[in-house]
Amino acid sequence: MSTERLKARSVAKRMFELLSLLLSSLGNSKKGKKSNGESISMNKQAFIYFFIWVSINSTWAYNPERNFSASQVPEELKDLKTQEKLGNSLALDLHFTDERGKEVKLAQYFEGKQPVLLSIVYYACPNLCGLHLNALSEGLQDLSEDFRKEFQFVLVSMDEKETPTLALSKKKTYIEKYALLDENTHFLTGSKKNISALSKQVGFRFRWDDSQKIFAHLPVAYVLTPQGAISRYLYGVIFSAQTLRLSLVEASRGKIGSFVDRVLLFCFQFDPKRRRYAWYAYNIMRAGGVLTLLLILCFLFPVWIKESKKSKKGVS
Repeated sequence: MSTERLKARSVAKRMFELLSLLLSSLGNSKKGKKSNGESISMNKQAFIYFFIWVSINSTWAYNPERNFSASQVPEELKDLKTQEKLGNSLALDLHFTDERGKEVKLAQYFEGKQPVLLSIVYYACPNLCGLHLNALSEGLQDLSEDFRKEFQFVLVSMDEKETPTLALSKKKTYIEKYALLDENTHFLTGSKKNISALSKQVGFRFRWDDSQKIFAHLPVAYVLTPQGAISRYLYGVIFSAQTLRLSLVEASRGKIGSFVDRVLLFCFQFDPKRRRYAWYAYNIMRAGGVLTLLLILCFLFPVWIKESKKSKKGVS
């Protein structure tokens, strides 16, 4: 077992023992009817079960101080490993062509308060891009239609030779298969210059493999803020709806999504190793500490009131 987990369990154990001691003292000081004693016993158990739950979960929670590799990269693709540039802002004046053949600026997808889910692929890819795009689309399909209206899904081809005709055909396929929203889904093509500029800004690397006649690259999606800053990197060919949703809510700084989403983001933090949101030990323990303090005060307050009344009667 790692040193971090041993420390976490040790802290949780000490807090648990302290809480048990406080409750035991409180129970002993409380005298009265049997029903009152039973009530205290039940509340004591509730306290203990709650703390055990927090303690166990916190030992498995994500700790941002750990150093993990953002993605596991095959040896032959080491030179294509993504250079993460979290917080970097994109040049939104880059020009591309949409699936209808209309010239567009990247900036038009960053108007208002909506975050953007971006991925650089190529539409004629025979394997990896298809798996990556399918996984993203499946994850998005599991989101509610109302939530899917709250962000933009932008795909850019890394192959400057691909045409808007191919992009439109690909878009129609994915809209029909995965029920993506036409007005929020964009398949773009562009010049080599602008594709290279965008790739450099997000840290994406690719190269043409002449022996296999394909572009070699790693599958990665980027979650961007409404202002065009990189908020999150999502790797691989498996994406849960929860990971996509929380990433987008986080990028919007709470401007989209529900109150429940914001509560979840308080308790969860993105774990690069697991590539998903995991329990965040610090916030869980902080919330548990506040809740424990409030509950203890709720127990102690009636005792203080009772003792205060006794003191007044004794004086009179």
